[in-house]
Amino acid sequence: DNKQKYLEKKEKDRLLRKIQKEIERCESDINKAEAAIADLENKLSNPDSLKEDENFDNISKEHADQSQMLESLMTEWERLQKQLEATE
Repeated sequence: DNKQKYLEKKEKDRLLRKIQKEIERCESDINKAEAAIADLENKLSNPDSLKEDENFDNISKEHADQSQMLESLMTEWERLQKQLEATE
């Protein structure tokens, strides 16, 4: 009985660590996406500063892609937070 409780606690702790690690990865990816979006928004708001190889339409598409990725990451983060709460 004590051994079973110990094993269950150990498994729960392992799962919690795994979820927390995924949350940290997700938060890091969110920060990177937010930084990329801010950079792209800066470029879009100041089209005269675009380099020769940068195209407004390409920057705009990349902004849309990054925004979509950020939304997906935020959804994943929320799911992981709920999973963490349910596990604790």
